[in-house]
Amino acid sequence: MNNSNFKTFLTILTVFIFVNSFAQKAPIDSPNNKKGGIIKGKLISAKAKKPIEYATIALYSVADSSLITGTISKSNGSFKIENVKAGTYYALITFIGFEHKTINNISISKENKIQDLGTIILTPAHQEIKGVEIVAEQATVEYKIDKKVVNVANNLDAAGGSAVDALENVPSVSVDIDGNVSLRGSESFQVLINGKPSPLSASDALQQIPAAAIKNIEIITNPSAKYDPDGMTGIVNVILKDNVQQGVNGLIEASAGSFDSYTFNGLLNYRKNKFNYFGGVNARLRNFPGGGETQLENFVNPDTIMYRDGELDRYRKRDQYTFKGGIDYYYNKKNTISVEGAYIFHKNAKNYSTNTHEYTLPVTSDLYKNSDNSGGRNGNHFKGSILWEYKDKKKGENLTTLVYFAKGNELKEENQMEYLT
Repeated sequence: MNNSNFKTFLTILTVFIFVNSFAQKAPIDSPNNKKGGIIKGKLISAKAKKPIEYATIALYSVADSSLITGTISKSNGSFKIENVKAGTYYALITFIGFEHKTINNISISKENKIQDLGTIILTPAHQEIKGVEIVAEQATVEYKIDKKVVNVANNLDAAGGSAVDALENVPSVSVDIDGNVSLRGSESFQVLINGKPSPLSASDALQQIPAAAIKNIEIITNPSAKYDPDGMTGIVNVILKDNVQQGVNGLIEASAGSFDSYTFNGLLNYRKNKFNYFGGVNARLRNFPGGGETQLENFVNPDTIMYRDGELDRYRKRDQYTFKGGIDYYYNKKNTISVEGAYIFHKNAKNYSTNTHEYTLPVTSDLYKNSDNSGGRNGNHFKGSILWEYKDKKKGENLTTLVYFAKGNELKEENQMEYLT
């Protein structure tokens, strides 16, 4: 090959490489690359070397220190800021209990549109003092970003009671005299037990879970897309205590109260190697007697006053029985298969009697009447489930597959009668 042909070959090769490189690297702000640049990284604590969740990452322009955009870190400590225009920036990372961290000289350009900041270590904002020990109890109610958590083990008022007793003094939750639960003023919410739906109504489901078997209760008023949308007002997720001890262990608890009210709760668990067998029975017999008086004055006209005096005698009874059992199979540290079944029977009864005296002064009418309101509600339910759960705590991954079955019936009776005496 002579020099002339060699120079021609080099010229053609240089032009080809330039055109090919330009076609593969579209500018960030060109029509072919509308997403812009990406800034990513991962946050861990300096000593524990654990991921930091919910830390704030704010991106500022170097030119005028104006806030451009930002994000928060995930459960595994990772974060990603997308759609960043070409320019030079610095990032300010903040989290409660840690010193602020500034990352300078973050450049997004046509040639370098992805900036991986790598692993960023945050240092706790405190000093260690030897010889000082601080002992504190876990709060009864913890407030987190997306939910409230009720630690039932710290609630002595709920001992021997049910999930309803544990929720009585929780903000945004109200319980009436009949044990009906409202979330933010509405009874249209969903109850989950370990993330699984209950076949009963919200109030009935909470009344039948003994407080002794509960680890904590999560109150989610703004459910995310991973939850069933049936919970219009929110979701109450009851987390039961884990049975992780090897061998045989169990719990027997009984209590008695005024007005012939009794509670019994028995749990038995057998764990051997990869298998865990569990069963339990719960019985709650409760009586609610009561009464009251009313007095009413109504000025019909300047010369006549109508009086209405009433006496109320009320009696309510609620009996509930629950039998459950199941098997957990721990295939490995990340995979668990659970099969569980439960039978629930409840019987409610009421009897209200009201005596009323209506009269006027001057006397134009004088009536005595009595009204009786009695009835009850009986029901039995069966529910079963097969659950496969995958958990990778290091990566922050959680995958659940649930097959759920529920069947039951309710029988309600109401009798009302009014007569003159």
